[in-house]
Amino acid sequence: MKKLRISTIINDFGGEPILSDKRPLTIKDVILNHIGTFASKNGKEVIRLSKLGHKVYDHVTPYIDLEDAEFELLEKVLAEPRMSVLAVAPVFEAMESAKKGNDDAGEASDQLGE
Repeated sequence: MKKLRISTIINDFGGEPILSDKRPLTIKDVILNHIGTFASKNGKEVIRLSKLGHKVYDHVTPYIDLEDAEFELLEKVLAEPRMSVLAVAPVFEAMESAKKGNDDAGEASDQLGE
């Protein structure tokens, strides 16, 4: 089980939040974008990705607990970034922190107050 912080707001190089639809972009948004645009020919994998996407989307607290298999699937999806470095780097940082068992990844830049 891995505890991943998904509420972290993603900032530009100047430290200002990156906006998406007039609201700050979060790690959760980047993950959902990658899951939603990932192409797989494996039916079982597609179903697992759909379930993972719903789990992330429906999650309302700053952290989400992912089973090891879910975490590995997310790593696979993120192996081919589909967004800018600014958007994807914080996700990789949060995932590395989760692997190490740290649950403070992104806490300093979490401006949602959750």
